[in-house]
Formats: sequence, structure tokens, C-alpha cells
Amino acid sequence: MGVVLNAGVVLRILSLFEAVDPNLRAPVALLVFMGCVGTAYCLGSFPPASRLTMLIAGAPIAAILLLSGEGG
Repeated sequence: MGVVLNAGVVLRILSLFEAVDPNLRAPVALLVFMGCVGTAYCLGSFPPASRLTMLIAGAPIAAILLLSGEGG
């Protein structure tokens, strides 16, 4: 259930990321990563779930930022 929920949120974030003005992509990415870190902290007593959340939610945004050239 958690994987499906995370995947749904990631799909929504990716669609928002493509629809938002390029100047607002950095704040959207920052909010996503803050959410990833908060979720990983809350799931810290169960490390596999924590890592899975970081991979499912953080990796797609990081990949888009790195491949688009807007990451730095």
C-alpha cells in the first residue's frame, strides 16, 4: 500500500514539475526533498521502508534535475 501511495504522489509531483514555471521548479524540488527527508526520519525505526521512500520519491526528481541541466 505504501509503495502505491508513494508512486501516486511521485506521479503527481512529476506532472506538477513539468507544468510549473521554470523559475518555480527549484522550490518544488526543495519541498519534495524536505518531504522525503521527513518521511525517512519518521520511518527511521524501519530502515528498509525509509530507503524505499527516498528511492521512490527522491530519485525521479533528482534524475529530472540532473538530466535537464537545471540542477546546478
